[in-house]
Amino acid sequence: MRMRAALPCLAVALAALSARAEPPSPESSYVLIVAANRSLDPGVRPLRFADDDGARFYELFSQARPERIALLAVLDADTARIHPGAARAARVPWMRALREEVRAIARAVEQDHRHGRKTRFTFVYVGHGNVGRDGEGYVSLQDVRLRRQDLFREIVEAIPAGAVHLVIDACKSYFLIARGPEEWRDDRSPRGYGGEVRAFLGQASLDANPHVGAIVSTSGDEEVHEWSALRSGVFSHELRSALAGAADLNGDGRVEYSEIGAFIAAANQRVSHQRARVRPFLRPPTADRHAALFEPGRARGPLLELAVDERGRVSIEDGRGVRVVDLHKAPGHRLRIALAAEVRHFVRHAGREATLPAGRRGVVRLATLPTGPLRADARGALDAAYREELFALPLSRSYYEGFLAVVDLPSVVFGASDERSEPAPRRPLGLGLELGYTLAPPPLELLSGAEHALAVGVTYALRRPLYLALRVELGGSRHPGAAGDYSLLRLALLAGAGLRFPLARWLALGLEANAGYQALVQLGEANSDPAGGKLGASLSLRFTPLPRARELALVLRGGLYGHLARVGGELRASARPEGGIALGWAF
Repeated sequence: MRMRAALPCLAVALAALSARAEPPSPESSYVLIVAANRSLDPGVRPLRFADDDGARFYELFSQARPERIALLAVLDADTARIHPGAARAARVPWMRALREEVRAIARAVEQDHRHGRKTRFTFVYVGHGNVGRDGEGYVSLQDVRLRRQDLFREIVEAIPAGAVHLVIDACKSYFLIARGPEEWRDDRSPRGYGGEVRAFLGQASLDANPHVGAIVSTSGDEEVHEWSALRSGVFSHELRSALAGAADLNGDGRVEYSEIGAFIAAANQRVSHQRARVRPFLRPPTADRHAALFEPGRARGPLLELAVDERGRVSIEDGRGVRVVDLHKAPGHRLRIALAAEVRHFVRHAGREATLPAGRRGVVRLATLPTGPLRADARGALDAAYREELFALPLSRSYYEGFLAVVDLPSVVFGASDERSEPAPRRPLGLGLELGYTLAPPPLELLSGAEHALAVGVTYALRRPLYLALRVELGGSRHPGAAGDYSLLRLALLAGAGLRFPLARWLALGLEANAGYQALVQLGEANSDPAGGKLGASLSLRFTPLPRARELALVLRGGLYGHLARVGGELRASARPEGGIALGWAF
């Protein structure tokens, strides 16, 4: 009866943990975002939406729960009202603030390396850029110009991450990663900018840093590339749409550089106004040309699924009026778009508008959402070069393969069924379940023999290496008594926390402390203690022997626990060692 009474409590605890669980990242991720509307060059008009872009990049990357994310930007009143979380996190982009954030990230990365964890660092800049007379590119902070040599010396070389991604949305931005010619010409010159960049890369720092990849925009006039309908730069909006999953052509939950390049190229293919067309330069890290800039499949909010047979333009706006994603889907493949769970979203497709309520999690199919006519306040007359021609061409596999034929980027891997009805990539919840057997002396020093127990444990991963633990134990032992042998049953419900440190890809060391309720019942005798206690700590070794089933683990555990029980009216305490073995499964 006592065991049956405890089971509902365990179920409630499991449900509470599941509701709050977040997907653990396969590597430690760090993000630094800098946005500046103002240029330090005299006579240059301020940008209107660089601060909006900074706030939206902050929200997007925050969905993946990086170990540290920082935003250096001055948000205007409207942007701060729309993005209150970003406003609370934002600092003024002084050079000293940039250095402070870089030092903090560098310390955290070094700590990760000491624990054997992989690391990834993403630097995003949105604002004004230009080229000096010496051919060196620079961008504006609040107080100084950040030159190409400063970017690599102060940021890239200062943070020893295993992979570094640079995202620059600024005029003449490719000169921030590659040295310009001795006599610089405007990027609207008749000669193709891609050939110029490749010619200069022999002298650029990217070649000296094979772990660094870059995605940069090019623009001769920044005003052309800010669109009031989006309250955003066009390149930044297209890039965020791609990262959210609109570019995930092979459906693996990862967005690689080649997918981003093809997505932006397709979006701008039919933009006839040359100054309005976005033409980014992309180069993945040469050490890992399949590196992913973002993994929408691991984001913590809902994944909006567009089915294989759905096609056409799709525009997603949230309840704050923020255009989140735009795309043009081709039939033949499925897309899953990562969205924020905190706000509702309106999905405009095929002349209808579907509503995705706030608070949803997991995969949500567009076809299952309630739909209605487009709202009357949908965007009105806009610049024709964007309104009619942007995203006019769908991104399909054939377009992607044609794009790769003219660029030096590797193709993503397409599975045999990835464009049909493959299951969604599993979204880890951070929960772990263990079923185990424990062997220990009886909980009372007066008794001899051994106790055999079954244990069910649940863990919930917080910020690594910390986790929470909940454990239910049911044990039994046989003992001689005055009237013959009797059984001693023990029921314990323990809560605690632990630390888990990876020693190798297949081995982790854990330290866990627990305390909680324990009841002892003597069958065949009058003595029972329904309100005792148990507390202690244990060490564990966690083996994951199967590379294709990383969720499955074998756990060896040993520890020392104290038992409190009242025997014959006297409170007794005893310390007893215990050891066990368990099978674990990660969700």
